[in-house]
Amino acid sequence: KPQFRAVWGAVNWDQRETRPDACALTSLGIGKILMSTVQDLCDANEGVRFLRDQPFLGIIIPHNAPSQLRWATIQDASWANASGQRSQGAFLVGATTIELWQNKAAPFGIISYKSHGLKRVVASTLAAETQAMSEALAEVEWIRGLFEELTNPTFDIVNWSSRTRHRGLLVAARTNTQETLPKVLSICDAKALYDHLHSETAGCTADRRT
Repeated sequence: KPQFRAVWGAVNWDQRETRPDACALTSLGIGKILMSTVQDLCDANEGVRFLRDQPFLGIIIPHNAPSQLRWATIQDASWANASGQRSQGAFLVGATTIELWQNKAAPFGIISYKSHGLKRVVASTLAAETQAMSEALAEVEWIRGLFEELTNPTFDIVNWSSRTRHRGLLVAARTNTQETLPKVLSICDAKALYDHLHSETAGCTADRRT
């Protein structure tokens, strides 16, 4: 078991620094350290082999002019596939440009990423997808505020929403110079969640806890 823990610790360090493609594999493997089987040992060896097969993969952050910078998230969730009937959620937060909103090719620099067991055990895929999107939006809000604090000398944390409005995060009010509410682009593959968020009414789902 100490060797098993050490292997996943090394894999976890690698994925945390440069390999978002190994996030889910690592998270699921670490969750089985205390109650592991022979299959879990094989999965750990497969994780090491997966990283060694492509040792030069990493994160490339493309250049984006600050005036053109926009924020986007990509998130997903899998229902009840982790230990303890927990669902696995993951997100990517990236810096991009307005072209992505227009369905055009656009640079996407990965700024933050995570794959982990969701904190709340849920009863449906929709609930898991909702949790993943909520976490992704919370992360991109924090990163956006941090970026403005680093680059904008007039940034004021008290009035952060108005100071960061031009970066594309959803705000509660319109400005005199904007006809529509600026938004973060959030990409998901859950049609039920998409339909619920785009419904003209409050919507109705079978899962009342969502």
